[in-house]
Amino acid sequence: MSRHPILPARFGTVLADEDEARVALRDRYEELRHRLEMVRGAVELGIRGSWAHAPARPPARSGTEYMLSQLDVRHRAQRFAELVDPLRPLARSSKVKVLPRPAVPLLAAYLVDRDRTEKFREVAAELDAGFEDGQLVCTGPWPPYSFAQPETLDLDLQGAPT
Repeated sequence: MSRHPILPARFGTVLADEDEARVALRDRYEELRHRLEMVRGAVELGIRGSWAHAPARPPARSGTEYMLSQLDVRHRAQRFAELVDPLRPLARSSKVKVLPRPAVPLLAAYLVDRDRTEKFREVAAELDAGFEDGQLVCTGPWPPYSFAQPETLDLDLQGAPT
């Protein structure tokens, strides 16, 4: 990773032998070349948001009350996600998931040029310091896991949809 761009491999793909691996790589040559160019000179940095206090969820007395409670949590998570907007211009690409789990309002991945990682970390720390409702944790650098696969359809090495 420090010398060349890499695309992390997905676990669970089994090929019979080197010839089958060559065929699979040859069949996906253009796609893999494009993805390698996309990540050349960059790393993935992650941001995980957590609540300072998990949203209280008293038992709902009706379906309407339950849905309104869910909507409130969703709106709070969306406001949390807006906090990280200043990180986008520091990255080539980003993927932000709002409320992937009830206790986690935000998970984000950023494809950042190696020489901008310190600036990215500084801005993330400033954002964290200014946010009272939760905490932001920056992780990485990682191989570009979140940017290794095509956006529209995840294909295994044999080209069958997964």
